[in-house]
Amino acid sequence: MASRAEPVARLRTSAAGPFRLALSDFYFDSLRLIRANLVWGAVVILAVVVGIGWPLAGLILVGLLALPTAAVFRTAADIVRADTVAGRHELRWAVGRAAGRVLIGGVGFVLAGIVCAWNIGVGLANGGAPGWAFATLAAWGLVTLWCAALVFWPVVTDPLRPERPLRDDIAIVAQVLLTEPRRVARLAVTAAVVVVLSVVLTVAVLTLSVAFVALFACRSVYPILDRMQARSVAPVGPTA
Repeated sequence: MASRAEPVARLRTSAAGPFRLALSDFYFDSLRLIRANLVWGAVVILAVVVGIGWPLAGLILVGLLALPTAAVFRTAADIVRADTVAGRHELRWAVGRAAGRVLIGGVGFVLAGIVCAWNIGVGLANGGAPGWAFATLAAWGLVTLWCAALVFWPVVTDPLRPERPLRDDIAIVAQVLLTEPRRVARLAVTAAVVVVLSVVLTVAVLTLSVAFVALFACRSVYPILDRMQARSVAPVGPTA
């Protein structure tokens, strides 16, 4: 498989768009990405099989899915950032010193998603205007979680930024959501379409689509982070 090293500057100057760049990334590094996606898919299958007979254990495995998810996003991040120093040990990174932050973040998303889905069911079951309003609010909670997750994983796996406390990463995610809502919305809608189409083709979601969504998210989020960092370190001019 061909390979290439793309300068980080292209993240800010390319007009091709994150989706086309993600397609190019996947073409050049497909074997590496598919390998990471297969690990993720294997954990999903294990969680489903175990969950059928032992729901609690299946739920625990869903929480542990944060580790292979981080490995997939770290693989995409290394490719997008053209980080040749990191090597190809993303899974080792995910289960190593980054495991604590990754697990807390992943479990937090899972629990919040369960609460929102439960509230949707409760609202629909109760019916009436209050029930529908409650279900609608919970549904918007799921949408917000989806957008936050697509920003969170690129932030927490970025190889060009030193590891920070999880609260700092969460603050960065919130800042991106508040300052770039349109870009995040485009990312969320496009990623959701990719995931829905992939779920119809189960093999795709287990082997390809998670890695592609990770690439697309990194291509979309990193230019925003770079601009935020550039503004934060910009020199202050002399005052009169």
